[in-house]
Formats: sequence, C-alpha cells, structure tokens
Amino acid sequence: MELREKIRGLPKKPGVYLFKNRADNIIYIGKAKSLRARVSSYFTGKPSDPKTARLITKIRDVGYIVVDNEIEALVLEANLVREHRPHYNINLKDDKRFPYIHVTDEPFPRIEVVRRRGRVGRYFGPYTDARAMRSVINLIKEHFRLRSCKHYLPSRAPSRACLNFDMNLCDAPCQGNVSEEEYSERIGEVFLILKGRRRELIKKLKKKMSDAAGKKNFEAAAEFRDRIDAVEMVWQRQKIDTDLADRDLHAVAAGPRNAVAVTMQVREGRVIARQEFHISISPDTTKSGVMSGYLTQYYSENTNPPAEILVSIIPDDCDSIRVFVSERRKKNIELRVPRRGPKHELIKLVERNAELLLAELVQSKDNVRLPFGIIELEKLLKLNRTPRVIEAIDISHLSGTNAVASLVSFRDGKKFGKGYRRFRIKTAEGGDDYASIYEVVHRRIKRLLDDKKALPDLLLIDGGKGQLAMARKAAEEFGVGNRIELASIAKRLEEIFRPGYDKSLMLPRDSAALRLLVRIRDEAHRFAIQYQRQRRTKAFRAQELVSIEGIGPKRQKRLLIEFDSLENIANSEPEVVAEKAAIPIEISRKIIDFLSPYKTAMILVAMGILLFGGCTPSPRYIGNARPATIRRHKPRSVETVADTVRAAEAPATRITRDAPVKRSTAFDQDALLGAVNIYLGTPYRYGGTGFDGIDCSGFVQNAFHQAGVDLPRTSGEQYRVGKSVKRPDFGDLLFFGMSGRSVDHVAIALGNSRFAHASSSLGVTINSLDDPYYKRRFIGARRVY
Repeated sequence: MELREKIRGLPKKPGVYLFKNRADNIIYIGKAKSLRARVSSYFTGKPSDPKTARLITKIRDVGYIVVDNEIEALVLEANLVREHRPHYNINLKDDKRFPYIHVTDEPFPRIEVVRRRGRVGRYFGPYTDARAMRSVINLIKEHFRLRSCKHYLPSRAPSRACLNFDMNLCDAPCQGNVSEEEYSERIGEVFLILKGRRRELIKKLKKKMSDAAGKKNFEAAAEFRDRIDAVEMVWQRQKIDTDLADRDLHAVAAGPRNAVAVTMQVREGRVIARQEFHISISPDTTKSGVMSGYLTQYYSENTNPPAEILVSIIPDDCDSIRVFVSERRKKNIELRVPRRGPKHELIKLVERNAELLLAELVQSKDNVRLPFGIIELEKLLKLNRTPRVIEAIDISHLSGTNAVASLVSFRDGKKFGKGYRRFRIKTAEGGDDYASIYEVVHRRIKRLLDDKKALPDLLLIDGGKGQLAMARKAAEEFGVGNRIELASIAKRLEEIFRPGYDKSLMLPRDSAALRLLVRIRDEAHRFAIQYQRQRRTKAFRAQELVSIEGIGPKRQKRLLIEFDSLENIANSEPEVVAEKAAIPIEISRKIIDFLSPYKTAMILVAMGILLFGGCTPSPRYIGNARPATIRRHKPRSVETVADTVRAAEAPATRITRDAPVKRSTAFDQDALLGAVNIYLGTPYRYGGTGFDGIDCSGFVQNAFHQAGVDLPRTSGEQYRVGKSVKRPDFGDLLFFGMSGRSVDHVAIALGNSRFAHASSSLGVTINSLDDPYYKRRFIGARRVY
C-alpha cells in the first residue's frame, strides 16, 4: 500500500503516529487529536520549517496507536520517545543514569536508590546531583532509623537483628521493636522531607516533642528535637526564594544539535534540588519545542508536581501540558513565564545556568571555551558552522565627503585588535553606502585570498538588505559565496538580515546572540567614526593659510598677529585685510573666499574653540609663527558655552512659553551646519557637554551657540523658547517624548524630514522623521531664530 493511501485510511481519532524511514527505523513520534488530519498536514502545503521539510523527505511509512483522549496521547508519546529515541524528537540524553529514591510498597517500607523505574512503590527524582541525594538519604537513616534489609516483613523476619540495630541506625522492626503504625508515621515524615514540605513536618515533630516532654519521656523528646535540627540544617543550606510557595522553575538553552535543560525545585521558599539534563535535538528545533518535549518527559516521571510551574519560554502544546501535569497532581496547576519582579529574575538565573552548561558541553566536545552567545548565534542565524571568527564592517562619511570604512575582528566573542583594519573609500562617490560596502568587502576578500588566509566564519555588515546584497555580490565574484557566512544588522529595531531569507530575523531582545551582534556592530561604528574624525581633523589642519596661493609663512604670521584669529580675518573686508597685512587686494579676496562662514565654523571647532571653552588657538598652533599662548576672547555681552552650562547647573528660573530668544549675533546657518557636522559621532553621555560625551540638549545648546543663538540647558526649557511651527525647516528644534507624552528629547531639523540629535545608543547621528519610531514620538517643532 502506498504511503498516501495509508494516510487516507488513518482513523479520525486521537492517538500517536510513528514515522519510519527506508530502513523501517522510527525517525519521529508525534501525537494528534485526529490522526488522519495531523498526518495529512505534513504532505499538504509548504513545510512550516526546515526541520519538517527534511523529515518529510525521509518518511517511507507511518504507524499509529489509537487512544481515548489527547492527554493519553501525550503520555504515550513521551513513553515511546523515551523507548525508541527517534532522531527528529526531543530526547533526554542518558536519562536512565540519573538515580531515583524508591520507597517500596510493603508493610515496613524500605528506602533504596534505583536507576530504573518499574517496581511498585513511590518514586522521587530523578536526581542529577547524586551526592546531594545521598546526603538526604543518610540524614533519613540517621534520624528516622528506617530499615535497609531486603527481608519481607513481618512474614520473613530474620532470627536476630542486624548490625544496623547495634549501630543505632535501625530500630529493628524485624524483631517487633517498632509497630507497623509507628513505622508508617516515620515513612510519612520521610515523604514530607522528600516533597519539601518542611513547615508541615516541623509542626508535626514539634507536637510530638511537646507531647513526649509532657509525659516526661525526655529521651523521646530529645530524639524529636534532633530530627527537627537535622531538617532545619538541610533547609538552611538552600538558597531562599522570593516567598514561601512551592514551584518548579524550568529553563532551556538550545544549540544547533544539543540543548540543556535546568530545573530548580523550590519548596516552601527554598531550592531543594537542581537538576540538569542534556538533550539531543535536530538543527531547526525551536526553544519552545525543546521546552515542550522536556516538560512532557520530565513530568511523565515526576509524580509530585507543585501548584506553580515557571518556565523561561512558553512550550508548544502548552494547554495539553498544563492539563497533563494537573492530572498528575490531581489539582490544577499554573504554567507561565514570569515577566517582571523577583520571579522573573529567578527564572533568568536558571536560564543563565542552562546557557553556561550548554557552553561547557560544547567546550567538552570541541576542547575550546566558547561564550553562549556564539553557540546561540549559530542556531538562531542557521549558520553552517560555529562563528568563532566574526568580522564587522561599517561605513562613515561627512555629508558624502571623507568616506572611510572600518573592519573589526572578534574571536571567540572577544575583541581581536590585530585583526582591525581601516579603509579609505576610493571608488564610491557622494557617500554611497552600497558602493562603499561592495568596495570594502571586495578589497577584504581579495586580500585574504591573495595572502592565503582563512576567511572569517561570519562577516557582519552594518546596514539592511541593500548593503547585504552588495556584500554578497562582492563575495560571489570571488566564488566564495558558499564559503563565507554573511549577515547584516539594521539599527533601531536591530533587525538581522541573511542571504536567502525574504524577511528579517528578530532575535529576542535579551538573547545572548543579539547582545553579541550589537556589541560587535557598535565597536565597528566606534572605530569608523574615530577614523573618520581623524581624517577630518587632519584635512582641516592641512588647510592653513599657507595653502592659499601667494601666502607664505611670513604673510601668514603677519595676518595672525594683526587680526588675532581666523574668525576676525573672515569677518573683515578685503580692503582692510590688504591694508593691515600689506598684501595685494587680489590675495586678500582669496583669503576671504577661503575662510567662508561654513569653513570658518569647521576650522574653529576643529582647532579647539569648543574644546577650550572659548579660547582662541595660538598662531603657532596654526603656522608655527611664535610660541603658543592661550588668549581669551575679548569680553562680550553674552555668556560662553561654559557660562551657559554653569547657569544650567544653578536653580533654573521658569521661562514662559514663546519667550523671546536671547541672541549673541545674527543666526548663522552655515555655522550651525558646521557645528553639527563636527559633533557627528560624538558618544552619548547623560549631562555631557563635550566631545568625550554629550546629551541631546547639550548638543543642541552648543551647536546653536556657534550659530549665534543662546538656548537654555534642558530639552524641557528649550521647548518653552521661540514659537511653534507646523512645517519644520532647517534650524528648527524638534521635540520628542521618548518615554511618554512629556518632552524629554530634542533634535535639530536639517530639512527633508531629516534631523540631527544625540541618540542614547548611537551618539550624535542623523535620522528621519519618516521613521515610524520617531514619527509616533514626535511632539512638535519650534523656531528659535
């Protein structure tokens, strides 16, 4: 019978289906409410994920087992997976090696350690920490004196007590020293210890101690006191939880082919057990799928689930698992992911444990220590190999000029300084990011191939799909498109793009993989900005007066002595310059043209006007004419940037809405643009006002000060200055509510919906009002000139 005919003949009842391969081996076991509908879904439409697509290609036969309901199907699936261990299922590795505590079903029960379940009785476990388990058993033997012999009592009792009786480790029920009722009470107390119900046990023991003391049976009272102390000692070793509730905490960490699950059992507010399991998975298994398979197998073995189960991720088939565990407990349970508060922090701790254990597992196999972010990155980005060597490229330019690129290298999650490279963009013009990416990737791959060096495991591009496409084009030109993994990361939403995927990948915000990518991207951005700033400063310093035809060192010296600064020269008439410096009028006109307002602002900032808080660079700094001296500007009627900052630190006086703007000179748009360009790339620092770090309102205040307009210090005060405008133009202030409806962010409009601002994540940068992120947070614009 053909496979499709067999599928059409499946019953429409709940059950378990078994997929088999060509060799008649079971490769996958699943459960279904309707066997026919579920199995048919595999062969209709497009597979939901790559794992399912690969599974379908290997299916040659299907078997099934019908059950009464979905919960029975869930239990049967877990048992069959444990027995057959199919390749495409979630499998707990070597789970039978973990020991259980078995309490036998006899008139005088025994406590023993077993590694397989099967015989009648109560089971507790499995315990991944055998040492901790045995310490609990030793405490029980010492203080509760239960028997350990294998005689079936009372019918097959030995003729005399064993050595344990002489050592005071057993009360010899075989000799009739303990009644069956008293022995059952001890077993009940042991159950309370193993279940973690400390308060109930302590209350019970204290009552017995009080009753014994009231009857003046002080030896028995002392015995109960010792039991209480022993139980309290065990609990005091455990970490205190957030409250006194009972709960299980489960977290999983998944790699390409391996996963680790960690469970912490909390009883009455204390962690009584920590269990860890290694799990084998297929490459495309999701974390929710891992959690689903793990919980099903875990609670099929654990008969004492608590009322609350906290997980790091909601499992697949969450409702079925909740019903299944509730039936095991015989009461309803709560299964959820804590989103905030102490419980959220505790589940994150368990998840971190799972990540570290997975990293150790990979290390033991590869003999190398890797951070979990790299392991997770391989899985989430579906890479063909572990990205131990990651290189990242970023482009930086100033309004289309001085374009440069940076390349940073990370090895095993750490910076590799010797692998850093800087590039001057040679072929791309006008700040074309796409062409720049193509050029840099082309040059990088060519150099590595020429030097016969290994390509990086992952090449990360700062940008979106367009930049990624250009990088792929450059790689394919060398025929290495399949040898080098490519990815790009877009700012703001931190979207990840991969070749061959139509949609972006949105990694969880708290994932170690995303944190690693963002750290590498930000390092590439920092390195690019640093190089671009160095090139910019060098270019402006090279543009001294001696670069003008007809001006040599002597004339430059005379000009600076007569006019004291480049700004004074630029603000003078050509005739005045020619007369004071004794130079031809044609050369003085060249000087004035050279020192245009835009270039003047750029040069003054680069030479230190802002850096030195109002000081003028000495002539020697410009042309080596005489010893350097720092001279203050002549007193003016307005305060300097430093004065404004000091004033902002004092208690602010209220400024009314639409208050007149305080101006130092006429508003200079070119100077504003120059100041904005100089600050591009400056890192963000709350309360900062300089190049070592600056915040949004400090950036706006300093830029407008250079343009001749003095503004208050904070964004809220700046919002109460000037007049409101509906259509922002160049130089207007844009205000945003980033964390609510009140103003807490300010930017400078540049025209065409673009604006410059000090971003808390990227420093001084340029964004667009068309960006939905900023558009929905935009409050209004005001004109202050």
